[in-house]
Amino acid sequence: MHYDFDQVHNRFHTDSIKWDRTEKLFGDKDILPMWIADMDFRCPLPVIERLISRAEHGIFGYTARSDSYFESGGEGFTRANIACPRSVLEEGLQRMASAVHKWVQ
Repeated sequence: MHYDFDQVHNRFHTDSIKWDRTEKLFGDKDILPMWIADMDFRCPLPVIERLISRAEHGIFGYTARSDSYFESGGEGFTRANIACPRSVLEEGLQRMASAVHKWVQ
């Protein structure tokens, strides 16, 4: 898939910390913010389409992680040379969920 990283997207007035808060944080609105990792690129169309498809049912409750969840993630981890067994991913996700649950109580 080809992706155009040369296209510039104006992120001003999109609630971007990187672009909309420079004056408040640094006292100068005419600086080039290079202090935060932020996406200044549009997501690839397949990602946008998948998110829309997943959200169209309109119900946002707790969901189970299917085998396909780990298959697609596993391929991504493998491509990045960070092979990770499903059991490790499941345990990590469970620990994060538990930590967040304890934190919000």
